[in-house]
Amino acid sequence: MRRKPSTRPLIHDTSEYNDIVNEPRSVVFDLLDTLGSPSYSLSYSTRYSLHKRAHDESVAEHSYYVSLFVLALNQVYDFDLTSALTMAILHDLPEIHVSDVNHKVKRACPAIAKAVSKAESAFMARSVPERLAAQYSHLSSGTLEAAAVHVADTMSVVQYLRNEVAFGNSYMVPILKDAELRLAEVCTDFGTLIRASENE
Repeated sequence: MRRKPSTRPLIHDTSEYNDIVNEPRSVVFDLLDTLGSPSYSLSYSTRYSLHKRAHDESVAEHSYYVSLFVLALNQVYDFDLTSALTMAILHDLPEIHVSDVNHKVKRACPAIAKAVSKAESAFMARSVPERLAAQYSHLSSGTLEAAAVHVADTMSVVQYLRNEVAFGNSYMVPILKDAELRLAEVCTDFGTLIRASENE
């Protein structure tokens, strides 16, 4: 947030002036320490770690593609881009703490999925600025923006798996088919919300 222009007379105390000028520097370096350094570990966290892979994709790379697909979807569908992009960037941030828990594991073990979700929410509540944590919580809100992120997330999954199959990784063929079914499901949910928003 920009600092409002001061209505006070010119500051003669140089230490007070320096405090005002240096405030962004303090904020920036604090964010580097509290968010930047930990989040960089996402570039080392490999997705599909339980599967045979022809090419590795990091969680950070995946988050980039999810954000790109949100931008692309917004060229066609009318939703709050700022909200959706924020959720897209944040959607896997808790994996700094809990790592990438495979979809296969979450589906086979609902109790693990529930525990992971709880741990992710707790991480966000204590580790990121409050407004970002609130945006992250909107992922489960059922809004059009959250649905757009779920579509973009699954698009990124399908994109990766299609590339794996194209590289000759036949192991990923049934996983790709499952992901394409999930993409069809989230597209149906997204379409329902789009029609509802048009009727408002």
